[in-house]
Amino acid sequence: MSTTRRWPRVVLSIAVAAALLGAVVWLADLEDLSRRLRSADLSMLALSLLAYAGTYVARARRYAAVGARASMPTLLAVTTVHTALNRVMPLRTGELSYPVMTRRIGAASVGEGLVQLLIIRIVDAATVPVLFLLALGLALALGLADLGPGRDALVVAAVVIVGVAVVALARLAWFLRLVLGVARRLASVFRGALRDRAFELLDRASTAVTVVTEMGPGRRLLVVLWSVANWVGYFVTFHFILLALDVEMPFLRSVLGSSAAIVGSTLPITALGTFGALEGGWTAGFVAVGLDAGTAASTAIVMSGVTLVFSMLLAPFGWWYLSRSGSARPSSGERESV
Repeated sequence: MSTTRRWPRVVLSIAVAAALLGAVVWLADLEDLSRRLRSADLSMLALSLLAYAGTYVARARRYAAVGARASMPTLLAVTTVHTALNRVMPLRTGELSYPVMTRRIGAASVGEGLVQLLIIRIVDAATVPVLFLLALGLALALGLADLGPGRDALVVAAVVIVGVAVVALARLAWFLRLVLGVARRLASVFRGALRDRAFELLDRASTAVTVVTEMGPGRRLLVVLWSVANWVGYFVTFHFILLALDVEMPFLRSVLGSSAAIVGSTLPITALGTFGALEGGWTAGFVAVGLDAGTAASTAIVMSGVTLVFSMLLAPFGWWYLSRSGSARPSSGERESV
């Protein structure tokens, strides 16, 4: 794609990020935010960081379950770098760091890494809506939440997403090839060397589909279980951040509100990592479960800042470990592998 054609999209995505962030800051009660920060419960904040660190362990275990051939410390290091890049790189391009790093450390070829990542995201697409529906059902049964007239639409959307994800997991190889076929059509808009490189990567991923999807039911179950552990860890992290800021609400309601933040952070709509979409999703989600807009926006800013700083602090240690371990260079034979 030419530079002249790319620039309007970049400018538009920057504008989207700026608009979302601007709306959150405009809604935030900055005086209330300052008061909450000064009186923040540091013990709750420490627990939130401990829970957030637990999500790194769950994701590393999930990489191993999906087929990455590396030690747990090495996969933890990969997780720290991958997480940080996803927070700051545009349009979810940080995702590509996973297949690149797994190739460099010899844990998987580029094609296998791409397919592993697709499998993980398919499982995520099922896990988050299922947890949302479970939390919603319990919250409604206990009288802890009322999402108003939009509740039925949310339930229908979540059920549809879960249904698609279940079909994708049941016919994994077929679904992965379908996704890669769509990606190839999208990549055809590129020109020259960029299109050739994109086609090469997609061809490698297509060849690797059979290899990666030959994992048995036990390993598939492990991928699902570690995904559940990962997202439960996120929900616990978010709840402790709310408690640290003296926002009292039942855990089930915080799960419902923070689900919107998780969905927002996965959308490739801004040129500034997750900025804007994450905070906007959090604000919208917590307004929907009854928090006033000012408090919802203020806590969104703190949540984003806390998780961003933590991920940025861990990433250099992960990169240092990967460099020090000496597992950073594939052999010439590995370079040509699928």
